[in-house]
Amino acid sequence: MELLRIIEVLRATGAGLSTLRFRPEQVIYYPGNAATGLYLVHEGKVKLERGDEWGRSQILGIVGPGNCIGFDAVFTKRPHHHLALALTEVGLVHVQAGNVPDCLAKSPDLMRGLLRQMAFEHEELQTRLGLAFGSSAQERISDAILKLREIDPERIWTRRDIAEWAGTTPETVTRTIQEMEKEGLLVLRGRSILLTRKFLSSNQRH
Repeated sequence: MELLRIIEVLRATGAGLSTLRFRPEQVIYYPGNAATGLYLVHEGKVKLERGDEWGRSQILGIVGPGNCIGFDAVFTKRPHHHLALALTEVGLVHVQAGNVPDCLAKSPDLMRGLLRQMAFEHEELQTRLGLAFGSSAQERISDAILKLREIDPERIWTRRDIAEWAGTTPETVTRTIQEMEKEGLLVLRGRSILLTRKFLSSNQRH
């Protein structure tokens, strides 16, 4: 695995690495916390979210093995602007902020990985901004259901998760998926949302 190779290279250079573990729903860092370094995700999934002054939250992204978190605050030398929360059991390798420039110089793979991740995140942001300003609530919610299912098909994503990804309220999500069930787009079984062929054929993500 590329990430394991990167970690081995960094350890060989004497970089100050530490291994951290987090339980589900445990906070990795809060908005406003000082940036202590990069976190390389080698196990589990981490949710990044940002709240507003009215107490509403928006999911910025969900990252898994092979990705980094915390790099934006390290590079800008500003406090973290979002919350990082463990969705599952999470294993991280922490690179101290002061060692990051040297680590990037000694590991081109790490630099390429960060650039690739930034490019994917930028593309995802453009897609979501387009949906936010030019799409109906049903279209945004459909996109959220598809994206969250792509991230983790086995997880039962809550109405709140869907709302935080789509930039709406849980009440709107509940009402909309009930309407979509009547249209034959979804099948609701308890907390699970099953997608029909009609849904999949009419919601191709570009």
